[in-house]
Amino acid sequence: AHVFEHAVPGDFMEAGVFKGGIAIVMAALLLSEGVSRPRTMWMADSFRGLPALDTGRIGDAQTAGFVRAETFKAKWHKGRFSVPERTVKSNLYRCVPTAANEPMVRTLPGYFNQSLPGPVKQLALLRIDADMYTSIMDVLERVYDLMAPGGFVVFDDYKFPQAQRAIEDFRARRGIAAPLQFHNQTLDVMVYWQT
Repeated sequence: AHVFEHAVPGDFMEAGVFKGGIAIVMAALLLSEGVSRPRTMWMADSFRGLPALDTGRIGDAQTAGFVRAETFKAKWHKGRFSVPERTVKSNLYRCVPTAANEPMVRTLPGYFNQSLPGPVKQLALLRIDADMYTSIMDVLERVYDLMAPGGFVVFDDYKFPQAQRAIEDFRARRGIAAPLQFHNQTLDVMVYWQT
């Protein structure tokens, strides 16, 4: 509601849509509120599940070892959480039939380090559900600079130690002083900050 009430410019994006649940809610919100100010709902996902773990891109041996151990403990492997794009779109159209005729709901298929930022110009809301340290970093590094002043960056993976580490590392690297806000009235503890 804040984004609409305060006319924060930009689109919405969910990076890591899985079956589409939250992206569908975000799209429905845009379709109901976005008549006077058209926005795009971007659904970014590989649609092939998690990528293979690539700690070589991390650069810090201690963090890379931590991420390897956490990934093994969580039993995350390449392809886990795979849901085809056609299934996600089918879920969207079943829940929000008007979305089928709206160009404002678009997908960005591919692993984040290959597909982002795509044609995205500005974001008012970025929701990241990417689980892995490297995937979260890929999203933040590629689209954070597109955040509009007053926009929101939201995570629901804070329960995972490597997600916490990615968020903290990115904030430290960028010198982000905006306080982390916690919202505990959902299935998972959500963490966000306002840009």
